[in-house]
Amino acid sequence: EPRTDIYALGATLYEMLTGRRPFPGTTWQELIRQVLLDDLVPPTRHVPSVPAGIETIVMRAMEKEKKRRYATMEAVHGDLRRWIDAQSRA
Repeated sequence: EPRTDIYALGATLYEMLTGRRPFPGTTWQELIRQVLLDDLVPPTRHVPSVPAGIETIVMRAMEKEKKRRYATMEAVHGDLRRWIDAQSRA
């Protein structure tokens, strides 16, 4: 399922940006409960300097509702490319 891979990419980006796991569960049961029930803390709450555009991409990649998450890696790539292009023009 591509959307599961997209979620995993979002979680990896989250940890790279913040130095923290998206959900700090210490057991599998706790982690799964947090993923299913808890709201994701936006990266800027941990690291205020995370760019808003990147935060938006990470948050969308990690949406709990699959239909609200990116449908394809190409869509993630497109948003990342547009953000990078905008930064290079700024």
